[in-house]
Amino acid sequence: MHAVWLLCGVAVVFWLAAQQAGSSLALFAALNTVQQVRVGGRAFQMGPGHFAFLHGLMVLATLPALLALNFRQRGQQASTTGKMVWGYVATSAAFVAMAAAGLDGGDEGRVSGGWLVGCYLLLSLAEVLLAPLGVSLLTRLAPTDKAGQAVGLWFAGCAIGNGLAGVLGLTWNRWPHHRYFALLALLALGAAAVLLPRRRHLDWLTALAMSASMQTDTHERKNPMTTTPELNTHGTSHSPLTPKQASSPIILVLASLAIVLPGAVAAIQRFPLLVRGLSAIMGGLTMLLCGCYLLGQMFEHLARRQAARHG
Repeated sequence: MHAVWLLCGVAVVFWLAAQQAGSSLALFAALNTVQQVRVGGRAFQMGPGHFAFLHGLMVLATLPALLALNFRQRGQQASTTGKMVWGYVATSAAFVAMAAAGLDGGDEGRVSGGWLVGCYLLLSLAEVLLAPLGVSLLTRLAPTDKAGQAVGLWFAGCAIGNGLAGVLGLTWNRWPHHRYFALLALLALGAAAVLLPRRRHLDWLTALAMSASMQTDTHERKNPMTTTPELNTHGTSHSPLTPKQASSPIILVLASLAIVLPGAVAAIQRFPLLVRGLSAIMGGLTMLLCGCYLLGQMFEHLARRQAARHG
C-alpha cells in the first residue's frame, strides 16, 4: 500500500498536466498562435477546437502502436514503472517546448502552430503511457482486499490534480507564459525523479504480486474440489483456447457509418442550426456506443493475429 500511495501521489502531477489541454493550451491556441496554416498554397483556419481534436486523434493513433510494441515485448518483461518514468519525461518535454514557444515570442505575440502540435504529440504519448499503465500497476500492487481502495486513491489524485490545475490557472495572466509552462515542466520532471530511484523496487513488488497470483491459480488447478464445477453441456461449452469468431464486416461498416454520418451532417453549414446540433449530439452518443465496440474489435483482431503468429 505504500507503493500505491506513492503512485497516486505522483499521479497528481499527471492529472495537473492533462488538464492543461482544456485551459492554458486552449488559451495559447486562441490568443498566441497563428490562426492560419498554409498547405499546398491554400490557407486553413486553425482554432483551439482544431488543436484539441488533433490531440484526441494523436491519442487514438498512438494507442495501437503502443499495444503492438507491448505484444512484441511480452516475453521480455518490460518494466511498467520504467514506461511511466518515460511518460513523465515526455510530459516535461512537452511543456519545455511550450516554454520555448513563449520565449520565441508567444508571451505577447503569436507564434507558429507547430509548437502546439509538438506539445500535443508529446502529451498524447505521455497520456497513453501513464493513464492505463498507472491503473494496471495499482491493481497488481494493491492487496486483494484493498484493490477498490487503490483505484479510489487514483481518482482522488485525479481530483486533487484538477483542483491544482484551477489554482495554477489563476497565475496565467500574472506570469509570462514561458514561466507558467516551465513550472509544469519542472513538476513533471520532479515526478520522474521520484519514480526513477524506486523503479527496481516497484518492479520487484510487481513481479512478487504476479508470482503470488500465479501460485494461487496453480493451487486451484491442482485442487479442483475447492472450485465450483462447470455445468456446461457439450453443445454450449467453449474451450478457453478457442478464439472468438470475428464480427461480420457488415456490422463493422454499419457501426462506422453510425459515427461518420451524424458528424458529416453536423459539419455541413447549409443545414439549420437545430439539425446540426441534433446531429452532433447523435454523433457523440454513437461515438460512445459504436466507438467502444470498434475499438474492442480492433484489440481482438490484434490478439488473434498475435495468437496465430505464436501458434
